Formats: sequence, C-alpha cells, structure tokens
Amino acid sequence: MTRWLNVPPRSKGPRLDPSIIGGAPTFPDPQDFDAAQSQVYLETIAELSAENERLRAENEGLKGQQTYDDVRTRMMEPYAGKVFRFLIGYCAFVGVIILLSGFKIGGFDISDTVLGIIAGSTAASAIGLVGFVVSGLFGAAKATRTASR
Repeated sequence: MTRWLNVPPRSKGPRLDPSIIGGAPTFPDPQDFDAAQSQVYLETIAELSAENERLRAENEGLKGQQTYDDVRTRMMEPYAGKVFRFLIGYCAFVGVIILLSGFKIGGFDISDTVLGIIAGSTAASAIGLVGFVVSGLFGAAKATRTASR
C-alpha cells in the first residue's frame, strides 16, 4: 500500500535522532527574506487579524442574540402551557354541552343556533389562541432575525 502512494517504506530504526534538536535553527535565515516580501506578509497578517476580530465580534453578537431568544422563549413557555390548558378546558366544556343537548340528558336542551355559535366560537378560539401563542413564541424572534440581516 505504501508503494501506491509513492511513500518509501519506514526504516526499522528511529527517523530522527533527539540529540540534534539543540542544533536546530531558532531564527530564519535573513538572506531568505527581502523587504517587499516581508511587507506583503505583514499586510496579509494585518488583514487576517482584522477579519478575525470582526468575526469574533459577530460571533459574540450572535451568542447574545441566541441568549435573548432563549430567555424570551423560557419566559413565554409557562403562559403557552396555561393557554393550552385553558383551551382544552374550554373545548371539553363545549363538548359536554353539545353532548348534553344532543342526548337530551336531564332535559337539557339548547337551540341549534346557540349550539352552532358555541361550536363556532370554540373553533375560532382554538385557531386564534394557537395562532397567537405560536406567533408570540416563534414569530417575533424570526422577524427580529430577518430584520437584522
């Protein structure tokens, strides 16, 4: 497999002798650099440093936005549960009224018009409350992100 990659096979002994580390150069050879090449390197490093700082600041801003959205969601979460429980109770109450009237249990009777209004208000409440809660939890955060872009 090593011949396929054109890599010579490993030798049996160590590849480097640790005793030669002390003789390694610690500074670049000055003859390899000229002033123009050094200036290009310095400009490139300055540009990369500025880009790095800009990206760090943007990242911190995004972390702050995420924290704001998380806090906002946690604050609204209990209210969403309460609205959902209210909606379930209201739907159950209307269902009991419709069943009592439909089976005439205990002589309970309501006109069809009133039953239609109660059933319609239940549907409107369900759709409206769910829409309100969902847009409150997710809509404003999405609008804020869209506006900031």
